[in-house]
Amino acid sequence: MKIKYCSTENAKINLNGVNTELSSNDLTENEIYDVISIENGWYRITDDSDDDYLYPPELFEITDDSGYEELKRRDENREWAKPKKEEKNA
Repeated sequence: MKIKYCSTENAKINLNGVNTELSSNDLTENEIYDVISIENGWYRITDDSDDDYLYPPELFEITDDSGYEELKRRDENREWAKPKKEEKNA
């Protein structure tokens, strides 16, 4: 799956209740990035720092959705996507 970064200015994202501004060095406008995985609905990509990070999907446009269903299925099968089982007290 490939996505294009569409923001024209430093984007602000909410991380654990803290508003964080992405550095303009992290992503390049109109650059195409490969999605490594989808985690809790966010895209994991290797950004311009050559490290992989999670980014919210609203910052991107999907340019090639091949592999999207498989990435989404893997995300849905992760532990955070499953409801927690209630433990019974004996």
